Amino acid sequence: MQLYHFTSSAHLRGIHKYGLTVGDVVTDLHKPGGRIAVWLTSSPNAFGHGLSWSAIDKTEFRLTVNLSNDDRLEKWLDWALDNVSATAAHCRRRARS
Repeated sequence: MQLYHFTSSAHLRGIHKYGLTVGDVVTDLHKPGGRIAVWLTSSPNAFGHGLSWSAIDKTEFRLTVNLSNDDRLEKWLDWALDNVSATAAHCRRRARS
């Protein structure tokens, strides 16, 4: 399975050194913190994923990741039902449209 990860030049050194091991998944817009996870997408296009909300340009680089099927991978919409506040989920949906 081929997936993609979009990132900025500011994050490339850490990714090169440690791999795709850390990421920030916002779960509530009114509380700091979230979950540590790496965002992957099946879309080769950087737009429509909410990346434009970041203070840095996370559309600068597209990394291609080849994976076999893995039970640890979860689709965002399925995972979000039990893990994300309603406000954060609403904003995420708006960013995709």
